[in-house]
Amino acid sequence: MGVLAFRKKYRISLQIKDYILRSVVTREDSSSSLVNYYEKVIPEGLVEKGSIIDKENFELFLSGCAAEWKITHKPLYFFVPDSSFFFGAAKIAKDLKDQDIRKYIQSEAGATIHVPFDGAVFDYHLLENKGRKEDEDYNLKNILLFAAPEQAVNSYAALFKKAKMTPVAADIAPLSIHRLYMQKEEHAPGEELIQLEWDMNSINIGIFKDNKPVFLRNHSQPFSREDWEATAEENLVQWVCKQDEKVERDILKALKEVRQVIDYWRRAEKKGGNKKTELFLTGDHPKLWFIQKSLEDSLKMDVQTEKSIDLLSKVNMDLPGQFILPVSLCLKEV
Repeated sequence: MGVLAFRKKYRISLQIKDYILRSVVTREDSSSSLVNYYEKVIPEGLVEKGSIIDKENFELFLSGCAAEWKITHKPLYFFVPDSSFFFGAAKIAKDLKDQDIRKYIQSEAGATIHVPFDGAVFDYHLLENKGRKEDEDYNLKNILLFAAPEQAVNSYAALFKKAKMTPVAADIAPLSIHRLYMQKEEHAPGEELIQLEWDMNSINIGIFKDNKPVFLRNHSQPFSREDWEATAEENLVQWVCKQDEKVERDILKALKEVRQVIDYWRRAEKKGGNKKTELFLTGDHPKLWFIQKSLEDSLKMDVQTEKSIDLLSKVNMDLPGQFILPVSLCLKEV
């Protein structure tokens, strides 16, 4: 009798920025089963701040990439546009059954539960209630709420289907990166993490306490294609800066805003008596080395990167750092 061979299931993780499309192919939900990776420059005028403004030409571009990369008809995971996600805390009745929470949030979104847009898709995380019986909120459950405009998510999903891809789930970039970061072998008890994803046109700031997000925010930063020269080399894109002084000046300006957030958090935590804070920097900005040095000089603290903590050590092939976000997405469970 011959040996039965079971076909491995491939999984596609897709990242869309205004200027780049990236894809990582893995077997199942493991960063150690990488099969291939690809990226291609998105023509100017198709996507702006995560919104698709030229659907016809973006569909042609997407379909071409899907066919070329052979990622059609496979489970697809993608990111909610950075500029559109919402993060907040909410309280619900303690006697509400776990299986009824999602339906309750859906019915109360925009009413008793604040969401800054109509028609939302959402996820939530239930927090442990450590209150005492005499506390006013003892009969309430605390949840962390993550939401995005349903129209934006459905717009992406519809285009994926037209390109013969099979969308399964969407995620928020800061949560996805943190999922990968938590694979790091050593974590100090009570560790607090400031996480920066610094891309060419935006910055995601995430602050995590006890492995749970307490602050998530997206900042835009100036980006002009005229300042860069993009060269395609096989499956990769190389960006060469043509305006170093201008780009670095924009970085330092954005860093001032980032520092305001970080300084506020550090002061608040110092009052609480907790001084153990890590800072993790990632992203696709070609000047990430300059950003790291500027952060260290400004904040007077060590800055971790995926290289310094060997975060991609479990990946089974040599992977360029700009693919860390789609790689992290392969760990998402549905």
